Amino acid sequence: MKRCKLQPSVWERKAAQRPEWRRLIHDRVTDFETERRRHTAKSTGSAAETAAKSKRLKYSALEATYDFVPVAVETAGPWGREARELFRELGKRLREKGSDPRSESWLVQQAYTREREAERLRERIVSHGFRVLFAYVAASEWFLATGNTFRDMEFTEYRGRSTIGKIVREVCQAIWKSLLGKGIPSITKNLLEQIADEFFKNTNFPNCIGALDADEGLPLTNNIMRPYPGKHLTIQQRVFNYRLSRARRYVECTFGILANKWRIFHRPLNVQYNFATDIIKACGVIHNFVISRDGIKPSEELLIHDGFSDLHHSTNYISSTNPVNIRNEFCKYFSSDVGALTWQLSKI
Repeated sequence: MKRCKLQPSVWERKAAQRPEWRRLIHDRVTDFETERRRHTAKSTGSAAETAAKSKRLKYSALEATYDFVPVAVETAGPWGREARELFRELGKRLREKGSDPRSESWLVQQAYTREREAERLRERIVSHGFRVLFAYVAASEWFLATGNTFRDMEFTEYRGRSTIGKIVREVCQAIWKSLLGKGIPSITKNLLEQIADEFFKNTNFPNCIGALDADEGLPLTNNIMRPYPGKHLTIQQRVFNYRLSRARRYVECTFGILANKWRIFHRPLNVQYNFATDIIKACGVIHNFVISRDGIKPSEELLIHDGFSDLHHSTNYISSTNPVNIRNEFCKYFSSDVGALTWQLSKI
């Protein structure tokens, strides 16, 4: 039987590796796709035929130079038509070479046996991999949800602190990549208008799309409002400060709900800056995903209460003319008949 060239030159590797004729291309499909399941439901072996057509299309450039035969075998057992014809031809040649009428059946049986053994090995590897992956995810979620340190988990996970830290960081990065599209929507004009409408309904603060904590540490800009500084303020300015503080409370409530669910934020993170960023991003995106699916459940353990604390003011700030005018317009609006609240004077 003439020796065949098993691998085209387009896949040739370094000369130091095995001789070319001993290498074999192995490009397999590991699972049934949905479309192939539908084909299998129609007739036996249809999934293998679909996979064979896909492989022939993928390697169509080889047919001009090589005799390419896709060998497709379903997990359930059936072989593709071209695979059956190939092994019949090989069995025929073996039979002619050795005069053994059982050569064809023996060849097919050996190939099928090796495929079953390989499939069972793959199943064991995949099963073990899923168990390890589940353990990694569970350990990471336990770290984020309980706030335990790596030293605490060292005794429960039977792994070193550095190993646990590496696992948690890899899982956090995977969570961010997997849930980014579901947990954080793309910013559009319609989304921002919807956020502004909802924010106004809840806070009575117009044209606002969000709140930042520690607003006295931020500069006054066209897009960021901060309180009037000083103690000797007019009633209108004190009303503005109250309304701004009332709107800002929502970010504190948001962080309280977040920290109540992910108690890693009850303590200093005690990790490097990039690692801390991965933790914050993962908790934020998975928190949004859970809320979008299950909604917000009331809890008595929120970190902040619903009351209003005393307003604190800073005397140091830098502003420009335009931001000052914007703040003054808000100040006038909150004391006007249109924008005033009935109880606001009792809160200043």
